[in-house]
Amino acid sequence: MADYLHASITLEELKKVLKLTKNGKSPGQDNINPELYKYAPEELKLRLLQFLNNIYRENRIPNECRNAVITPIFKKGDRRDST
Repeated sequence: MADYLHASITLEELKKVLKLTKNGKSPGQDNINPELYKYAPEELKLRLLQFLNNIYRENRIPNECRNAVITPIFKKGDRRDST
C-alpha cells in the first residue's frame, strides 16, 4: 500500500482546505459556523488537526459526528409535487 495512505493530515493541508471553505454556510448540529475554524487561532487549528488525525488513524468516526440535520429547500415548481 502506498505510503501516503498511512500519512497523517498536515497542518498545511488543513489550512488549505479551511481557506477554500465558503463563508456564510450554515453551522452543523454543533452550531459552529465554518468561519470559526477558518479564522481560528493556530492553537485551535492544531487541536482540530489532532482530532482529525485520530479519526483517520483509528479509522473510526465518533458517534457524535455521525448525525446531520438535512433541511430541504424549495427552489421551483409546484410545492405539492414531491417528485
